[in-house]
Amino acid sequence: MCRSWSPSLTRNGWEALGEQALISEIPGFEPKPDLTVTTAEDVADNRNPLPADRVRMTVAVVSSDRNSDYVKKRLWYAMSKIPLYLLVAPYDGICKLHSRPQGPAYRTVDTYEFGEPIKLGEPFSFALDTSAFKAYPPKLP
Repeated sequence: MCRSWSPSLTRNGWEALGEQALISEIPGFEPKPDLTVTTAEDVADNRNPLPADRVRMTVAVVSSDRNSDYVKKRLWYAMSKIPLYLLVAPYDGICKLHSRPQGPAYRTVDTYEFGEPIKLGEPFSFALDTSAFKAYPPKLP
């Protein structure tokens, strides 16, 4: 789902890395977001895991382990001061853009329905197209 954004991101001068391990001063966890967005300069040394202070945005597509994406990763990304965390929730047909990290939380959360462009804040100067996103069908009991 979010991999379709890679051409848009690279066309706008950004690097989009799939499943890149991240580290920060926050111990005990080394998340691998579905997509990590950064600059070519910040990955020029091919550092792995990538320090969180080099990351501009992380993207997660919600899986069956909702707690990891909604709580654990969001907490770690905020405490690691990653400016933007985009949560794509195909079971709900929405995307949530978390911004303005402060301590263990993001101060701002904007919700977008699938099909609406996601307006990214600084340092990005474009919107992400979600028109091709499809919500998952409801789970059967």
